[in-house]
Amino acid sequence: MKVKSVILKVVLAIIIFMILMIPIFIFLNMENKDKDYEKLIDDIKSSAEKYVAHNDIGDASKIKISVLKKANLLENALVNPKTKKPLSNETYVSLTNNGTVNEVVLYDIPSEDNVAELIVTFNGDKHMQNGISVRYEELGVNIFDGTTKLSYSTQYFVKGKEVTSIDVYKPRDYEVVYTALSSKGELAKVVRTVIVQ
Repeated sequence: MKVKSVILKVVLAIIIFMILMIPIFIFLNMENKDKDYEKLIDDIKSSAEKYVAHNDIGDASKIKISVLKKANLLENALVNPKTKKPLSNETYVSLTNNGTVNEVVLYDIPSEDNVAELIVTFNGDKHMQNGISVRYEELGVNIFDGTTKLSYSTQYFVKGKEVTSIDVYKPRDYEVVYTALSSKGELAKVVRTVIVQ
């Protein structure tokens, strides 16, 4: 009887300890996400400052992160620590009139295609097959907001992880993600599937 009583007390103590610790773990996790988010913002700003210092940007008012990636100032696969979603290459750094970094505007890639108000036509098929060792040619899309043709960014993903390009020497399924900013400032996304086999 005493053994059961001791075991019951130990189990209750563990349960109470767990109940008290859960909010602490949640708080620490949120704090880490905030720190990681601030580090991401700082990294993007720093990369933009380096880019501006070494390149003639003319009268540009913003720099997309795709430019910073191509200049090898940012890693290719960037993820928003708060949402765990990949960042769209439409994410940009706004600049002041004298070319100094102002702010970073982040756009997560939406989980689902969301081009309801836009007109999208694929150059080529939405679902494509590409032979092994056959050069992949990116055909792109046309995205219109009313009669205005939108510029867009292209990113490649394998199983949800961003990659730099389609590797035609490895058989696998790729998602080619096209994102564009609508006239309302909302990020639109459409996906092409490319199967290398």
